Amino acid sequence: RFVRKDGGVVFTTPDVRAVHRGDGQVSYLLATVQDISEHKRIEHDLQQQKERLERAEAHAKLGSWEFELDTQHAWWSPQLYVLLRADGAREQPTFDNFLEHVHPDDRDCVVHAFHELLHGRIVDLSPFRSNPERGPLSWWFSTVAVETDSDGAPRKVSGTLLDVTALKHG
Repeated sequence: RFVRKDGGVVFTTPDVRAVHRGDGQVSYLLATVQDISEHKRIEHDLQQQKERLERAEAHAKLGSWEFELDTQHAWWSPQLYVLLRADGAREQPTFDNFLEHVHPDDRDCVVHAFHELLHGRIVDLSPFRSNPERGPLSWWFSTVAVETDSDGAPRKVSGTLLDVTALKHG
């Protein structure tokens, strides 16, 4: 960082390279400094937006997730780990791990709904329960969206999990 005369801060990335003579000795150094202040501002704004989203999910008791079918890469939001009572340091975000958190009596329904969605069918998944072996019983409602490629084949599935326990008992 550099501080300008007016007190403003400029974020920079310096690059220094040696220019050599024919005998290999350094003749001089060439230095450039690139202003990356706008990049840093955008990075800061994105971090704030991420924190706002995480707070909103926590207040709403809503977690989100994503699953890429071709790479099998999955992502769970921090709040989804909280809702599932899962350990983010030890538990990978996979469909099988998710199912371990679903009530054994509700798993077949969840799996069936997931497969129906992948085949382009509209599914109305009723609220389902958490696995009582993982803590107090919770009721969840899920939304799911399937993204397709240009040929109409599913490529990514994403969704949310909402804790509706209070509504079920209220």
